[in-house]
Amino acid sequence: ILLDRKSHQKNSIQYFSNYDLKRFKELERKKTQLNKLNSENLELVDTEINSLFRKYSDSVDLKLFTKNYIEFYYGDSIVYIFSDIENQKVFKELGTTKDFKDQLKNFKDYINNKSSENSILNTLYTFLLPKEIKIINKISILPDGPICFIPFEILKNPKGEFLIQNSIINYKFSHHNIIRQQQNRIDNIFILAPEYSKPSIEIASLTRNGFNKLEFNKNEIDDISQSLGLNDCKFYNLTKSEIIDKIYSSSIFHFAGHATVEDNQALLAINDSNTLTSNEISQLTLDLDLAVLSACETGLGSWTKGEGVQSMGRAFHEAGVRSSIFSLWSVNDQSSSMIMKSLYNNLKIGCSKDDALRKSKLQYLENAMGLDRHPFFWSGFITYGDTSSLRFADNNNYLLIIIISTFVLLILFVTIKKRSI
Repeated sequence: ILLDRKSHQKNSIQYFSNYDLKRFKELERKKTQLNKLNSENLELVDTEINSLFRKYSDSVDLKLFTKNYIEFYYGDSIVYIFSDIENQKVFKELGTTKDFKDQLKNFKDYINNKSSENSILNTLYTFLLPKEIKIINKISILPDGPICFIPFEILKNPKGEFLIQNSIINYKFSHHNIIRQQQNRIDNIFILAPEYSKPSIEIASLTRNGFNKLEFNKNEIDDISQSLGLNDCKFYNLTKSEIIDKIYSSSIFHFAGHATVEDNQALLAINDSNTLTSNEISQLTLDLDLAVLSACETGLGSWTKGEGVQSMGRAFHEAGVRSSIFSLWSVNDQSSSMIMKSLYNNLKIGCSKDDALRKSKLQYLENAMGLDRHPFFWSGFITYGDTSSLRFADNNNYLLIIIISTFVLLILFVTIKKRSI
């Protein structure tokens, strides 16, 4: 509930007038200074900030209940499921938390070891999706506790099929998902691919959670910018303050670099020695339509009962981001780059965010051979939040204007020349 309220409030900022937006930023800066000084005036500043949000609170539309969802409750000793799919409601006790912990351990071993023995995928399907649950073409998952570490797309049904083959899967932190009343055009995209100086390790084992030089993140952002027809959205070496400023002014933030979790704190490595923490992100007030965290473990963090996993992905959600794509383990550099290229191609043609990611994974599998087809390489990324499609600004309009202008000038030139003869 607190997370919903915070996100709802932060998304009101998109409706601020220029004057109120300027005043809000002044108050935020003042609040930072007062925090440092421990001033008694801090309460007055908070009161004025809250009044600004109340002024616009009715402008934010809330989708109060997710349609066609499966929700889990991870109790002290028992795991429960509640689903509402096409008006068929199911409430059921699934089993003990000990049973699930044992299965989760086996699943992590399967992923980390890239094992060919995949019976754990059938076992998890049977445990988490009992036969009473109706499986349709699009389902939202609301996980609880360590269930959030499972990408449901790779669970195998009794026919031996991955769930991703027949269903679009997305995830929610809660039923209250903040959506825009009117979809804005996506015209400001910030793509960050930090450069790291440590020598790269063997490509086959290269992941994005060490701080070694990455071989494929530059290719990734080159492919994305080319797909979107943008040349000025790529950045490599920025300071922390420069990164935050650019995130503030963007519609999409794409991070292609290293990330990890240390001392229960999620971190994005912005260079060899500096990081951006989940705490720093969650304190921001962002107006992002999408944050794509193409790095390792951006969906992992410390888990507290009743509060969920404090991951980097969740931090962006708390900051007001409407949707995010993040990872559940130390993803492979090369396969991540390939999937992200396809992701933006699919978003560009109007796919919903969850379907765009699903199609990207299936497209990867169409071309992968041997060990590269193991779920470790393609199933680590998942979609959270509002899954609606994005409306990209048409960069071809500028080319069309140039062509039309040239044609008009040519006609004028010919007309004037004829009159002069």
